Amino acid sequence: MLWLTIGVVVGITVLVIAYVTAPLWRPRKPLVETDDTPLTALIERKDATLRAIKEVEFDYQMGKLSEEDFERDNVRLRHQAIALIRHIEELAPDAGELDTQLETLIAQQREVSDSASGNGADVAEAETEPEVLLEAEKIFCPTCGALAAPDDNFCATCGAPLRKATPA
Repeated sequence: MLWLTIGVVVGITVLVIAYVTAPLWRPRKPLVETDDTPLTALIERKDATLRAIKEVEFDYQMGKLSEEDFERDNVRLRHQAIALIRHIEELAPDAGELDTQLETLIAQQREVSDSASGNGADVAEAETEPEVLLEAEKIFCPTCGALAAPDDNFCATCGAPLRKATPA
């Protein structure tokens, strides 16, 4: 009886050890798939530069930067972002068309889902009423021309300030 108990305990112990150590013996998959192309690196640099522009503008509005420091950093970062965008467009000239195609596909999918739900007309009416009411309140970005919400301080597309910055 004692040998049977010892055998069961040893068997359970071996199974537990095998279960716990099994992930260590399996090949690991990368947590995030990375695309190590020059285009991806340029896009990451452009995104980092745009974030830096937003941070500089925020620091200026909070009064952490003087006007001359803000102007110097802002001009340098914007030139850097423009150069990166031009380089990206040279490497992938059709990338702008991909956004248009994607927007078209999304609009088509929304039309299909609205017609499938049966309330497409109600949704369309609900969406057009606020547009009529907010027509006078529409704000467009002076840099890129994108539509912005009335309470936005910065453009969601390019990050440009929509109102004059006043230091605190």
